Amino acid sequence: MKKSMLDVAYTILEGSDKPLAFRDMLDQVSKALGMSEDEVRNKMAQFYTNLSVDGRFVCCTDNFWEVRKRVPFGQVHIDMNDAYNDKEDSDDDDDIDDVEKELGEEDSETGDATDADADSDDDDAEIEEVTDDGEAE
Repeated sequence: MKKSMLDVAYTILEGSDKPLAFRDMLDQVSKALGMSEDEVRNKMAQFYTNLSVDGRFVCCTDNFWEVRKRVPFGQVHIDMNDAYNDKEDSDDDDDIDDVEKELGEEDSETGDATDADADSDDDDAEIEEVTDDGEAE
């Protein structure tokens, strides 16, 4: 029975005393399975995806891979709360003001209306005139 690329990679990493670069691991896997260069090129992206999804492997740094059982949880775990809290709250307010200006909304600090607000005021005036006259134009 032929082994999968992932199973061969796992065997190679288990036998290694240090993490391996993806390219080095791919070379060793392809040699072990007797794959041609065309086969390697055609299967490389799928192999990388499978490595990423398979729970037995972990990407350490700079595309070096190791078996998960040898890597402490704290070394590879990323707390997503920390990732989302990188910016300070005051920076977020500046970003919101920039977006409001791009969308043509009123500046909350100065109360100045932008072009989009001025256009909507003209539309309101036309509606009021039609309502006052009682006739539709």
